[in-house]
Amino acid sequence: MRLLCLRNGEFYIITVVDCGKTKVGSEKESDNPPDKFWEGEIDNKLPNGFGTYTHRNGSNYVGQYVDGLREGKGTWTLYDGSKFVGIWKDGRRWKGKSFDEEGKEIGEYVNGEEEIYFKLPS
Repeated sequence: MRLLCLRNGEFYIITVVDCGKTKVGSEKESDNPPDKFWEGEIDNKLPNGFGTYTHRNGSNYVGQYVDGLREGKGTWTLYDGSKFVGIWKDGRRWKGKSFDEEGKEIGEYVNGEEEIYFKLPS
């Protein structure tokens, strides 16, 4: 096991599973399951390249990482089915679309700024 410290201040215990795949979680005791699991490329003990972060609550991020931060194309799906699809920069949503749990477009990010659309029911 190794300790992983991300630039955003999060700390994780890393367990190498097999074939270069890694499970990442915030385990405090061995009998508690991790809050998050990383499956993908690791470089310098940080997620790098393409991979999937799955949270215990069902939310997940599938996409690119650079030095432990979301960077490039990716999709973040929340436990309720809502999602953001687009480009990430320095770990932040940068450009893309937000969708509600029914798949309706509800917002957009442009240069890191969010614009929410409010549609009245018909």
